[in-house]
Amino acid sequence: MEPLSPLDFYFAGPEVESPDRYRPGGYHPVHLGDVYHQRYRVIHKLGFGTYSTVWLARDLHSTSQTRYVALKFAVAELTGKNGEIKIHRHLVSQSVTHPGSGRILALLDHFRVQGVNGEHDVLVSQVVGPQLEAMFNDNPTVIQQSIKSLMHQVALGISFLHHCGVVHADLHKCNIALEIPTLDGADEERAMMTLEVPQCVPVFARNQQHQTNSLPKYLVIPGNLMDCVKQDDIHVKIIDFGEAFFSAEEPRDLRSPLQVRPPEALVNHLSMLPKIKYDRRIDVWSIGCLIYELATSYPLVGGAYHCDEAKVLRELTTLLGPLPQEWIDLLGESHSPSDRDTSLNQRIQLASEIGDTPGLIALLQKILVLEPLRRPEVSDILDDLWFVGSSSPATPSRSTSE
Repeated sequence: MEPLSPLDFYFAGPEVESPDRYRPGGYHPVHLGDVYHQRYRVIHKLGFGTYSTVWLARDLHSTSQTRYVALKFAVAELTGKNGEIKIHRHLVSQSVTHPGSGRILALLDHFRVQGVNGEHDVLVSQVVGPQLEAMFNDNPTVIQQSIKSLMHQVALGISFLHHCGVVHADLHKCNIALEIPTLDGADEERAMMTLEVPQCVPVFARNQQHQTNSLPKYLVIPGNLMDCVKQDDIHVKIIDFGEAFFSAEEPRDLRSPLQVRPPEALVNHLSMLPKIKYDRRIDVWSIGCLIYELATSYPLVGGAYHCDEAKVLRELTTLLGPLPQEWIDLLGESHSPSDRDTSLNQRIQLASEIGDTPGLIALLQKILVLEPLRRPEVSDILDDLWFVGSSSPATPSRSTSE
């Protein structure tokens, strides 16, 4: 049978995943009240992404007090290929004395479930609040008021990863979550009501032949944890290690969003000759892109609706200067130096919505460098004067592994 599309189903609304993702190799159909691993009972939905759905569950093995966790059900096509679990196990084995270790969403448990659409990895973690993107879209002022502390925490988390020999490789607003007060100790009804009463949307295929048991009986609208965030004391967790890699195991390609994809990845893909090596400095580039976007409310590049790698690379050269000659040799003359219509300095002066513009310019000019080997280490970012006054924990001592 041909793969189904969203058009094969009656529209369930923008707040839920498309039903066509429930197919062999795709999502596992989860329902409220389901118990997994003879331990975790599902009571609400937290969210979904391209490769997983995430659910709030009660840990039935906890006897001292009620305990709640997040269950991340990966699509079946990733089973056996999910490097995220290997990364998490490695991180758990590392020292937690590093001040950045608390900025990483830790893996508490892992198991597999066999379902109608295949075998799925399930990752168990702490319950966290909304993604940074959702909070920023809802109330950018709150985020901008905390930008120094927030980005210092992110840099600390990345510093811990690099200390452990891990590169995140997909750092953007959707992969940073805001912490919320623990739900542990609350009875099940109260915990569920924190996210509001679950709202279920029935799933109807336009063709009855497509109404198979691969589909759930209903879709659940994710609960809203926005109001749970302590807006005057924001703490973050770095999440989603699906694209992460060990420093010694360089990936063939990077799949981070265009707006934060480092220039070396753009050049490698456009030249179809991946000669520029990827290392931990791709995370440094992403940190710079994040700081710029939170400070200005605009992505550094790639803001146009129709954008591709070539356009993004040209936009970077107009902003940051010409590509290195060896990159031009890889790409051909069509990517030779172009006139700069503005500079990073000018763009920040015009667009910044926060204070300390000179400090912000100095930091981003240091980070947003086309050649990866000329970018600073994360420890250098943490030492930057722009972060003075942030309420994050002390900067870790520099490590030769960074």
